[in-house]
Amino acid sequence: MFNLDDKYVTLREVVDKKVLAERDCVYAVYLLIIIIKKMQYETKGGGHFNINPDTVMIQKKDGEEVKIKLLGEDTPHQACNGKPDFDTGVLNQCFRAPETFLGRFAPASDVYSMGMLLAYMVQGFYPYKIDESMSKGEIQKVVKGTEPQLNVSASLDLLIYKAIDKKASKRFKDAEEMGFSLMDYLGMERPKRFSCFDDAADRSSGVCNKGNESIKKDMQDTQRTVQEPHVDVDMSVRVGDGFKAVAGMEDIKKKLRRDFVEIVSHRELAKEFGIKPSNMLFYGAPGTGKTYISMKLAEECGLAFCSVKPSDLGSIWLHGSQGLIKELFQKAEAKAKQNKKGCILLIDEMDALCGDRSAKGNEHQADEVAEWLTQLNDCVEKNVFVIGTTNRLDAIEPALLRHGRLDSIMYVGLPDLDCRKQLFEIELSKRPHEGDIDMEELARITDGYTSSDISYMVKETARNAFEASIQMEDNAVVKISEAMLRNVVKATRPSVTRDEVRKYERMRDEYVKRSNAERPRIGFVA
Repeated sequence: MFNLDDKYVTLREVVDKKVLAERDCVYAVYLLIIIIKKMQYETKGGGHFNINPDTVMIQKKDGEEVKIKLLGEDTPHQACNGKPDFDTGVLNQCFRAPETFLGRFAPASDVYSMGMLLAYMVQGFYPYKIDESMSKGEIQKVVKGTEPQLNVSASLDLLIYKAIDKKASKRFKDAEEMGFSLMDYLGMERPKRFSCFDDAADRSSGVCNKGNESIKKDMQDTQRTVQEPHVDVDMSVRVGDGFKAVAGMEDIKKKLRRDFVEIVSHRELAKEFGIKPSNMLFYGAPGTGKTYISMKLAEECGLAFCSVKPSDLGSIWLHGSQGLIKELFQKAEAKAKQNKKGCILLIDEMDALCGDRSAKGNEHQADEVAEWLTQLNDCVEKNVFVIGTTNRLDAIEPALLRHGRLDSIMYVGLPDLDCRKQLFEIELSKRPHEGDIDMEELARITDGYTSSDISYMVKETARNAFEASIQMEDNAVVKISEAMLRNVVKATRPSVTRDEVRKYERMRDEYVKRSNAERPRIGFVA
């Protein structure tokens, strides 16, 4: 049996043996934060910047709390916004915050590393589909292009999501702020100021009696007020080509023009007939353009637009998300009054925010779902229009799908032949390419690929052409050719399998049947 008594071993070895409970993992990161807080103080915003399973050492004696050591804690690094003064080649790429790949190292960078470490400890794997055999570029691509997936308790997932947000400004600002959240999770009494503790007795009381004199003085002089979280999202009027930039989707665009664009464009006349724009829900496989067409709808109408992810409304406080939902709609209403047209709220992954209250494990969301129902009841009257997107229509609270809340439920399937052809034309029109490319043939060989797959393949081909161009001695531009595109298509698998497509189509058919409505089958049907 694996035993941690009387010795420190690497965190990697501990995770491999699966000997720590979730609370032990959280407490270990809490102890790590004590170390990082001291480093951040001493370096005026610097830190460790290489927190990973090989630099964290753990000891766990039977009947006692875990203890940790951090290799390199005696040699902290200064914060920087440019070229760091230390060797970044030795850093573990899987635990690096996105901004550090640009040479920016700050207190929130260590927060990201600790969030990734906590997810790795609790789950035994990363929240992204990455591993340490991948190159730095490959890891960057996955983290930038996908959303993290967690399989942890409901009380811990929001905390981790906040720690590993891709934007440093949306994370806990430093180790201290993250430490308070961990103390709440552990049921520890909050001190007025988080500090560097020296023994177990001090930890339990939240009082620092020993340690660096300057830190003790700082604690005496400064009183920290813990502020409630607030919604930090961008709401601005989008300017662009609207539906002209959307390939295919003719049936969806037709319905959007009828049920939304024409009503918003002729408000007074629509008011005479008692007609209002619809709140909507787009469902279907990932990468089919649900978010994209929502953005283009805002451009088509000249409305303000705000994209909201589950992490934007996450709160570590019990039912804290309920207040954030209300604040979100209040901000949208203020923005709608400001531009005198309205505001579209795009709610991505709506199933994560408005899960079926009757489903097992969703009981804690009841108050948040009730708040969504309340806000959706009268938001249209305030010129706030909601578009939800989901890959799991079956997981959404049924009360949201009733008329008067989300009136239009639209299936967005894989792009058909004409749409794929238009996608290639639009993507290639932005880049140097040869004039004899057979767009129709490219569309034919990409049957089963999503819109985002095609966009990715053109961008990957463009990168290959760029790399070939910089090797040319005469600075000649190597244009994208059909052969180059075919090679990338051949090397790229569809992101959605045939079985998954059939699953989404069954979901569509079951919903249409269950709703007992003559709803058209909106979207592309294979």
